[in-house]
Amino acid sequence: MEQGQNKLRYALELKEKVIMNTEQNGAAKIQEDTENLKSEFDKLLVDVEDVRQRLSTRASMLEELNKIHRLISDWLEEVESKIQPEDVYRNDLSEKRALLEKYKILQKDIHGHGETVNRLKIRLTENHSISKSPYELTINKYDSLKKLISEKIHVSRTLFLIANRNVI
Repeated sequence: MEQGQNKLRYALELKEKVIMNTEQNGAAKIQEDTENLKSEFDKLLVDVEDVRQRLSTRASMLEELNKIHRLISDWLEEVESKIQPEDVYRNDLSEKRALLEKYKILQKDIHGHGETVNRLKIRLTENHSISKSPYELTINKYDSLKKLISEKIHVSRTLFLIANRNVI
């Protein structure tokens, strides 16, 4: 851009020198051509600034999306590590109660992160040019985890109630 501005300035300086030694028709043509050149360069400057602004906006949006995505992904890994498949088959009533409470806490945590997942979904629907596949995998993982915890709560609650009745 700077180089283009220097060349335009040089062309305008040459125009001033050449016009003095050129007949009227030629001078008018040179004047018209340099004005067109200047207006095209000004338009180019505006276009470049517009593209820079759009790129900056897109970069900010992608940065925000990736930040949200990373936050959700890290949290999902952490929660998945807390869930063991054999947890449901505890023998002691207090263990079953503790397990049920653990799943309820996880469910609250999942619902608490629902707002972040919804924000990710909204950002994806706002811009159709973004590839949604890497984000959809994380959203699907969240939905699956949400469903899994609900099922584990149901099973744990049922087993707890059955065990509680057997104790009474």
